[in-house]
Amino acid sequence: TNLTVGLIGVGLWGLQLGSTQSLLLAKVADTAPDEVRGTAFGIYYISVGLAIFAANYVSGYLSKEFSLSAVFLFSAVVAAAAMLILPFIKENPNRFAKEA
Repeated sequence: TNLTVGLIGVGLWGLQLGSTQSLLLAKVADTAPDEVRGTAFGIYYISVGLAIFAANYVSGYLSKEFSLSAVFLFSAVVAAAAMLILPFIKENPNRFAKEA
């Protein structure tokens, strides 16, 4: 039934959120210096909030003006672009090191 499919979807979404959110928050905590850790979490959460707002806005526009298939196609294109860009992002482990 539709309820069963919906509950399975919600369960999978919860698994995804549980696995990714904890890793991202750990990364913020590990990379931010102690004196600005609160600011780092604030920047993280405002960035996530703005990204969710933009994604919902674009998804609503695409579904209203085109179709739900356009939403899924757009999401796939964004995900593919992120996967292509990811290997070029370099992490500098010393960017927060204190100078002697």
